[in-house]
Amino acid sequence: MSLLPITNDIPFRDISKLVLSNSAFKNPFGEIISSTTSTLNGFRQLVTDASNILNPSYNAGIASNSTSIITAVTSLETSIGRFFSHSNNISGVSLSNGLNGANFATISSIVSTVQQYRNDGSICELVNKAFGAIMNASILINQFNFLLNRLADAANIPDQIVAHINFLILRLEQQIEADLLAFANAQIEALQYAASAAINALIGNKCIGEVISRVGSIELKNIVRERTREIF
Repeated sequence: MSLLPITNDIPFRDISKLVLSNSAFKNPFGEIISSTTSTLNGFRQLVTDASNILNPSYNAGIASNSTSIITAVTSLETSIGRFFSHSNNISGVSLSNGLNGANFATISSIVSTVQQYRNDGSICELVNKAFGAIMNASILINQFNFLLNRLADAANIPDQIVAHINFLILRLEQQIEADLLAFANAQIEALQYAASAAINALIGNKCIGEVISRVGSIELKNIVRERTREIF
């Protein structure tokens, strides 16, 4: 897989300075995740106090649902951790940690490769899918805020809290899964284009010709033979 082309123009140098100093990117979910994590910690304590009758003024419905609520909160914290790591990767924030799967650098490189060979103008569709969490940031942030509002009103809707928490868990996990699937499909497409370009560039090379003679389909061999005749 080729990396993005290196250029010596001024914009590239300025951009690279920012990237190398880890100042080029930010995670759009940083603030809302920090706020949600803090709220969940406080909410967990309120639920624990209610279940231990340390806070008798808190709604009794919370106490009766405390076990399922705390279980849901714990699951949400796990999903938020996974989502924060995922969004750090695809937003570019984690570049200093190296490449780890669906990372901003690898996705960008793949998009660059695919863009060279796609001629149907649909590259934005690939970008929107591979960077799904980022492109859907405003929608997801609204869903975080919706849950925070429900937690603030938990005393009035104790039997609904688990469902609201589980909805956000599902949404975050679905987004991670969709992004990773789009990334994997983009990788496959880029590799297919790269193989096609390599075969085209190496037609006439004895070594690659020997490989193609062993693994190439009849259709590929016919194309290669025709192309070879054009060259020679």
